Formats: sequence, C-alpha cells, structure tokens
Amino acid sequence: IPISLTDKYSVSQSIYYPSDLQYAQGDIEKLVYKVYRGTSGQSDIPVKIYLHETDATSITDKWLPVDEAQLVFDGTFDFSQGTRDVGFDLTEPFTYNGGNLVVTFIKTNAPNGSYSDRFHSIDTPVADRTSVGSAYSEVTIGNLASVSASKSSQMPSTRFIMTAKNMGSLSGVVSDEATGQPLA
Repeated sequence: IPISLTDKYSVSQSIYYPSDLQYAQGDIEKLVYKVYRGTSGQSDIPVKIYLHETDATSITDKWLPVDEAQLVFDGTFDFSQGTRDVGFDLTEPFTYNGGNLVVTFIKTNAPNGSYSDRFHSIDTPVADRTSVGSAYSEVTIGNLASVSASKSSQMPSTRFIMTAKNMGSLSGVVSDEATGQPLA
C-alpha cells in the first residue's frame, strides 16, 4: 500500500480522518511516504495521485466516488535501494478544509519490483479505510469502478506537508534571565 510494486498496474484509495492530520486545515503541498527497496538498482515509477474530501468514514463499496477528485501529482518517483522517505511535490497545493481526506494513488505502468520492495504501512482499527487493487490493463481515474478491490485495515504511512490556516502563532525571543542574552 499505496501501490503494488510487483504488478504492472495498481491502485489504492485511503481515507484519512481529520485526527490523522492533527485537525489542521490549509494547503497541502507535499505527500511523503516511507519506502523500502531490498533489491539493488533504481526504477522511475510513474504514478498519479488524486485528492478529495468526503463525508464517508469508510470505503463500503470497491471504491469511493471520484467525481470531485483533483489530480495533484502526475509524474515519476525514484525507487532506489534502502529505506527512505519519498516526497511527492504537488503540482499545485490542495486546499484541505478539515474533512475526511481521500488519497487515490495509481501506478500507471512501471517496471516491477520484487516482493521485498514495499511502502511502509500502519494498522488501524477500522477495516475499510483502504481499498487496493491491481489490473492487467491500464488503470485510470475514469475506469476505477471496473477494477476489482480488496479492503484493508492498513494505511500507507503518509505525512502531509501543508501550510496551515486558521491557526494561532507565537513569536518572540527566549532570553537568559540573568544576562538578557537570547538563547540559541
């Protein structure tokens, strides 16, 4: 999760609750995933990432509707050996208003990895927060409904980098009481 690195075409859809984003609101500028590649070599994996908000709290059918999904990334990422973070700079920021956030992640066609290659994931108590599928033919946002899917309580280990809005701020200088000098 979010994609199968052993299948040519794959897709996932995950719901992140406001608590997963620390109840922040604002412009999401980047998604960061932790990955592990056990084999040597490097691959440029082509992916598309879509974001939208929903009232749904779980994925009850195969996939949630994607009518309002916004394409936020269309490119490749470098999948090299080792454990590391992979960041996806969004084409343009996605305005997140504090609802349940849906991330649809599509691997559009790629060299395959090995079974030891993976994205890190976390377990959740909710069984239907992620839907995953793979296909022998191209997966697009338009044909998503035709792709078979299985549910998972696992979620991709994801960090959302955003410029928060409607948050308080604090500024000033912390100084040594005895000398009045600013602390480093």
